[in-house]
Amino acid sequence: MRQVVGFAVIGLLVSWCGSGDKVERVHAAWSLRAAPTDDQLPITVHIGSGSCNKFDGLLVTESATEVSVEAFVNHRERKYCTLEDGMRFEIIQLASPLGTRRLVGCYIPAEEQTWLDPSASDRVECADRLETYP
Repeated sequence: MRQVVGFAVIGLLVSWCGSGDKVERVHAAWSLRAAPTDDQLPITVHIGSGSCNKFDGLLVTESATEVSVEAFVNHRERKYCTLEDGMRFEIIQLASPLGTRRLVGCYIPAEEQTWLDPSASDRVECADRLETYP
């Protein structure tokens, strides 16, 4: 009898976490953990809820004048998600040193979004925005 109950509980958990949830690839905020060094960018990707979000990679685009970094998560739409603020630490290896190129695509704090278009992250200089924790 114990085995039947165990399988029933596992079945309920699998159905709750089941594949019926809608999964969408979305942009994730990121910030610099430390100042860029030559051709490396140490960043923190802000993933959010571990029960609803999973890191899905970075897209780095380099030009002569700019380096754009986009971070992505797979977001699973669920009725309830855990409340932790999951993070992933990455070091981006650039093809050439950042130098005087602009670094764009980072997180814009909410207090700045009131006067700055929230979609304007490609116009913000991210190399000047290091993480600060109280």
